[in-house]
Amino acid sequence: IEHTARTGADKGYVMVIPEDGCSTMNADWHRASIDYAMQNVALVTKTDRVIAALSQTGTRGADRND
Repeated sequence: IEHTARTGADKGYVMVIPEDGCSTMNADWHRASIDYAMQNVALVTKTDRVIAALSQTGTRGADRND
């Protein structure tokens, strides 16, 4: 996740990381990545907040033929 988030941010994307939806080798590494490394490249949040935000967008644009 960390590499993907950095690459996306470098390319201009707004990266969102649901911290409770990913893990690493141990809890200490996970906390270090979330608390320090990812703070500068991504919006760190919880899975339920991501789902709620996606639910609010509904299907706007889903039927567009652009």
